[in-house]
Amino acid sequence: MDLEAEAADLADVVDSLARQTGETILVEPHVQESVTVSLRGVPWPAALELLAGATHCEVEKRQGVWLLTQPHKVTLTCLGSATLRTVLELIAATSGARLEAHPEVRGAVPGGATLEGKSIPEVLNALTGPSGLAWSARRGRLYVGPPSWVAARSLPRAEPR
Repeated sequence: MDLEAEAADLADVVDSLARQTGETILVEPHVQESVTVSLRGVPWPAALELLAGATHCEVEKRQGVWLLTQPHKVTLTCLGSATLRTVLELIAATSGARLEAHPEVRGAVPGGATLEGKSIPEVLNALTGPSGLAWSARRGRLYVGPPSWVAARSLPRAEPR
């Protein structure tokens, strides 16, 4: 596929890409980026990834819809007596989720973490990995605990009939 744009709004460029491919491709409303590209004979998935990379976006597929998002970036400096649970509650609140933590989620932040300009998943991995904990986000909840506990809560539940 071919795609040409100069200092164009990302949403307009993505709309052009969607029309050429027949795919449903959207840009989250809060993403305000412009892009200049000149692509010839590039497969559309590669073009989408190039657009995402050029605009600090990530590509997600949700229910058959391709979505360009810009994840929140956080800077975390744990000073003094911040507990792991407190830091996780703050991260959950920042991402608009409610924390559900296993009782084993306790103690100090591993290694007195200082993380700068990281995505929320990167921060969660840094906080939970050293303790052997896992995390999952689903339907407005952030689950943190032992891997088997998190997995059990992250599975889709059968709807009542």
